Amino acid sequence: MKPTVKMILWTLLGLILPFGAIWGPFLVKTKSEEERRFRSRLL
Repeated sequence: MKPTVKMILWTLLGLILPFGAIWGPFLVKTKSEEERRFRSRLL
């Protein structure tokens, strides 16, 4: 792999992982229909 491709992949990982850490627990905790509708509007 070229260094540029690795940099792009690491940048994508750096952007995706924090969102996963934030949304993961939030998505697991939201159980009610109202929160699900709110969540689907955000995504």
